Amino acid sequence: MPGGADGTLFVMKAWASQVKEEQMAIVMAKTPSGEIQLWSVGKNESGTLGLGGKIKETKVFTKLAYDSSAITFTDVSLFDDHAMAID
Repeated sequence: MPGGADGTLFVMKAWASQVKEEQMAIVMAKTPSGEIQLWSVGKNESGTLGLGGKIKETKVFTKLAYDSSAITFTDVSLFDDHAMAID
């Protein structure tokens, strides 16, 4: 996972699905400048990777696109057919 300007990220929390057929994970990380980022990886037919409904699978961690200067997520809930991030 790339991160800040120097590529550094500090993982704060991680969540993983518990469904064998659609394994996925979301990581909350902080850059050296303090920006909080969410990254996801895995497979999910419901589009709960947070990468848009058309992207069903990714084999590398991919940063979720949102305005991190306006939204600071504090927690995530993850299951087979839903994902929810709380700010």
